[in-house]
Amino acid sequence: MSQPHEILFKTLADPTRRAIFERLCRDGDQTVAALTARAGVSQPAVSKHLGVLK
Repeated sequence: MSQPHEILFKTLADPTRRAIFERLCRDGDQTVAALTARAGVSQPAVSKHLGVLK
């Protein structure tokens, strides 16, 4: 079983996911539409990244 820090690093290794995470930390809660507008990927991709982060 993976250690918590290994899971964290693996999760944040993806640059799009990391950018979404940083944006949420910096700017607080946002809609998926707002995140999608700035992510450069589709809404389903943003939703998938959010699911992984959750």
